[in-house]
Amino acid sequence: VDGTVVCWGDWGGIGPTLPTRIPMTVDATGDTVAFALVGVGARLCALSIAGEAFCQTDKRLSSGADSASTPRILVRVVTRHRFRTMTSGYGTNCALTPAGQGFCWGDGAGGSLGDGKFGDGHLAPAPITIATDLRFRTLASGGGTLQCAVATSGYPYCWGSMRATFDDIPRLAGDCTTAFWQYFAGTPCVVPTAVFGAPQLRMVSTGPETSCGIVVDGRAVCWGVGPEGGLGNGSTAPAFSPVQVAGDLLFVDLTMGAFHACALTANRSAYCWGNNFRGYLGRGDRIHSAVPVAVAGGLSFATLAAGGAHVCAITTSGEVWCWGSSDYGQLGRDRSEGDAYVPIRVTLPIP
Repeated sequence: VDGTVVCWGDWGGIGPTLPTRIPMTVDATGDTVAFALVGVGARLCALSIAGEAFCQTDKRLSSGADSASTPRILVRVVTRHRFRTMTSGYGTNCALTPAGQGFCWGDGAGGSLGDGKFGDGHLAPAPITIATDLRFRTLASGGGTLQCAVATSGYPYCWGSMRATFDDIPRLAGDCTTAFWQYFAGTPCVVPTAVFGAPQLRMVSTGPETSCGIVVDGRAVCWGVGPEGGLGNGSTAPAFSPVQVAGDLLFVDLTMGAFHACALTANRSAYCWGNNFRGYLGRGDRIHSAVPVAVAGGLSFATLAAGGAHVCAITTSGEVWCWGSSDYGQLGRDRSEGDAYVPIRVTLPIP
């Protein structure tokens, strides 16, 4: 609540760490910065209360320090723009100005910069304009080499490509001129492209196989490939346009992991669906579910966010709880204690 950032997990390949505060002094200016939100993808980035973007250094993008040697230093992103929101993907960050104009920076090999280009070595050290006249309400959380956003019209648009975790993903022909395919043959969609058959959405979240969103009436829809029920519609078959998540639940927040999805109802109860190999669904077992199932513990959550193989959430009282895989210390405890099939409380450092 005071704008400091606390992180835990694997710091740039140096191994699991317990929750620790990032030093408030950033870059060479010695400025003290209060942050409003963080985005965790291939590298950590954060948005200050003033709308300035900061990221871990990345040797591919600049001649500055190697991110592996200075993983806890956040450096101001060089741009004249201020942003109201930001998201992190596999190697790409995107942000929106207060007017809804989109910018991206980082690795654009898979088309995820949205600038009309792709290919190995296509990088943007500083934010560049997304090649579209669209203005956006919100960016997708999650993501890999895919970016999505909800336009001011309420309809979702996506660009980039997907990293499949299974070898038998069905692929569709298409050149992205009319509709984004979750998986496709040929080149990636390198500019924002409409999602075929999508309704108007409040928000959208993306994973490496599946994307889901919340419709304006609170229903959830998903599209893509969910071999263990990741679409949440009771089926394991792929869907290349949005299908409704099963049940009569209405949601206010939603997040995608690599294999699963979780969402919050208006009464702040958490439900998850999809792959449950390492407790991703938080219900106390390892049974996959193709429909939403309640997270164990009866906790009331204010917000939640999924990593690739885990979920963390903040309760309405401000506590942090996590569940799922503990390989990299992302549950806030030593990985020798194993995975968590139900939510466990994270002990944060004393201010």
